Amino acid sequence: MAMSLPTSSASDLPLQPDALRIRLGIHVVYAAFGLIGITTVACFAFWAWHGAGVQIQASDIVAVLGTVTGIVGTVVGAFFGISIAGSAKDQANAARTQAQHITESLLAQAQPADASSALEAAQNGGLATP
Repeated sequence: MAMSLPTSSASDLPLQPDALRIRLGIHVVYAAFGLIGITTVACFAFWAWHGAGVQIQASDIVAVLGTVTGIVGTVVGAFFGISIAGSAKDQANAARTQAQHITESLLAQAQPADASSALEAAQNGGLATP
């Protein structure tokens, strides 16, 4: 009796992160743009208004904006890095589970003597010979 095996590779698995990660990522990006926008408006407001005789130079604004955008960029980059790593882990686990099911199906179809020698060889770290 011929058994038809499912043919699949890691490239057949979905490559997109799940919908929750995408929605959360969009909110993180919106929050980052909002924080950078608020900081930019505040810096230009302080620069335009010289309160209490304090002189604010353009280099001061660049320093503040550079600090904020650097920190926000790092946090957003870390979020997406962790998100993509989690998605890759899920894909690897799905591929491993599928390979395990295929192996179990093949062993169920094998003759008992062949299955014993294959299992013994696998436990010893080698390949079974016919």
